[in-house]
Amino acid sequence: MGASVIILAFVAVRGRPLAAWLASGCISVIAGVWGAVSTAGAVWGLSITLPGYAIMIMGSLFSVMLRPMARNIYELREASERQAALDAAAAAATEVRDRRLAALDERARPVLTRMARRETFTADEVATARLLEAQLRDGIRASGLDLPMVRDAAWRARQRGVRVVLLDDGGLAALDDAHAAVARERLANAVAELLDEVEDGRVTVRIQPPGRDALASVGVDASHVSHRVEFHPRVLVRTEIGREARAENV
Repeated sequence: MGASVIILAFVAVRGRPLAAWLASGCISVIAGVWGAVSTAGAVWGLSITLPGYAIMIMGSLFSVMLRPMARNIYELREASERQAALDAAAAAATEVRDRRLAALDERARPVLTRMARRETFTADEVATARLLEAQLRDGIRASGLDLPMVRDAAWRARQRGVRVVLLDDGGLAALDDAHAAVARERLANAVAELLDEVEDGRVTVRIQPPGRDALASVGVDASHVSHRVEFHPRVLVRTEIGREARAENV
């Protein structure tokens, strides 16, 4: 069988033992016919192919033993990758929880302590407590916008009587880490600037769900103006009712 048996043995190792054995049988039949035609005898023709079957048996055994082992290795690697992803998600969730608990402890504990002691609050302190409640709610409903510049701008806007609603539906999660960090910072700066421009009415800021064309949107409904701002991953498109659109790089 010569070099052909080595090729067929590799075919068997690669998971095609039936095709390899059929080819080996064909070679033996051809060798037997050739021996009969050449007066050497069909038995002699068959006998010269027999040593190759030892290599075929080895290749078939390797296929039977090694392929399940390789499959188990791939399965273990996939399980390890899944576990690493779960561990990373758990660590991220723990970090978010710790950050929120730290914020709650820093901002709300003094007020809650005074409430537990049944102390009297002045009108200004009640207003501050309501602002604090809204700020803590923003941290839960809009974690993607929970940055100092947005918190401060929302606080100032609410002090002016503006109703501010912040929502995060997870659009930043669709971006890679580096791009998400840059987009989040620029989005926060733009949102803070818009909040500082509004004197009354309502402002709704929403990070869109993954898969939308726009990364986020801001709707402003004030007494003097009504407009909608859309933030795209690379370009900020601002559309205002009654005025031309303005585009800025983000």
